[in-house]
Amino acid sequence: MCVPPREGPAGWGGRSSAPVPAAVAARLGGRAGGLAAGRPCSGTSRIGPLHAPGPEVAAALVHALAATAPATAVAVDVPEHKAAAVR
Repeated sequence: MCVPPREGPAGWGGRSSAPVPAAVAARLGGRAGGLAAGRPCSGTSRIGPLHAPGPEVAAALVHALAATAPATAVAVDVPEHKAAAVR
């Protein structure tokens, strides 16, 4: 289950000069089971870091956070050493 995104004072929209990212977490068995953070970027919204124990939790986190993004396009930051995780 994903916990609803939490936003800082400026939210994704970045009404301040320094946009505050949004974050979402997953609970598995009553414990933290993953997290993802998002931030606005020019023309798109970016998600990363993303930490999850498996692809199902990762997908749920990305979908939950992307649903709240202010931009239509959403990109997920993936480190080179984790390229195999992208499908």
